[in-house]
Amino acid sequence: MNNSVAATSAAELIALAKAKPGTLRYGSGGNGSPPHLAAEMLRSQTGIDLLHVPYKSIAPALTELVAGQIQMAFSVVSTVLPLTKTGKLRALAVTSARRTPLAPDLPALAETLSGYQLTG
Repeated sequence: MNNSVAATSAAELIALAKAKPGTLRYGSGGNGSPPHLAAEMLRSQTGIDLLHVPYKSIAPALTELVAGQIQMAFSVVSTVLPLTKTGKLRALAVTSARRTPLAPDLPALAETLSGYQLTG
């Protein structure tokens, strides 16, 4: 999550997206990529309206996320952790069914959305 977005939890992100439909842009590594599917699954389970911005890979999406051109993205935890530890991005949740040992304080999205799980 880009730091300019007010949401600090998955529940707050969902509420924000419902309050401002179609205004949050998310990046992915292209149509049908795991990050794209993760966001589409979130949209499907919550009814929120997000704008998809596909990139050729997740790397340029994360660059644009840090720069503020998009508001959010789904990515591999090990790729995002260095960006969150330096304060460049804010992680809200992991898409696995349970928390990851790599970031035990980061909740699983399933803690907010029962049944949500996507692992790549």
